[in-house]
Amino acid sequence: MMITMQNSNNQYISFASWNIQGISSKNLNKVHDPVFLKEICKHDVIALQETHCAPSDHIVIPGYVVHQVSRPLSGRKAHGGIALIVKKELKEGIKFIDSQSQDRLWLCMKKKFFHIDEDVYISTMYISPYNST
Repeated sequence: MMITMQNSNNQYISFASWNIQGISSKNLNKVHDPVFLKEICKHDVIALQETHCAPSDHIVIPGYVVHQVSRPLSGRKAHGGIALIVKKELKEGIKFIDSQSQDRLWLCMKKKFFHIDEDVYISTMYISPYNST
């Protein structure tokens, strides 16, 4: 899903949300995949769900700031996981908000930086399937 927002300076901010179904596997780490990076670079703010990152894993994408939450390991496999990825040039105008949930992240787009009337709050979340452990 992608949406675009225009602020009072006629600048557009592009948002995307993607269930990534794992940032890496034995055969592929998506942060090194040119096709993945080409899609990411089209947007200013990207929400990723199901990153499947362990708590010790850190997503690094050149030119972006990443805020992520991982679930504790279940056995040897990581499940769930979410991340908000923001272009570095917008970092000053973004505040990441900590959540008590492992399945939800928030960010605040500061009105002064983006020249808008009110702060804008954006959340990404992952809701596990009903029968999931």
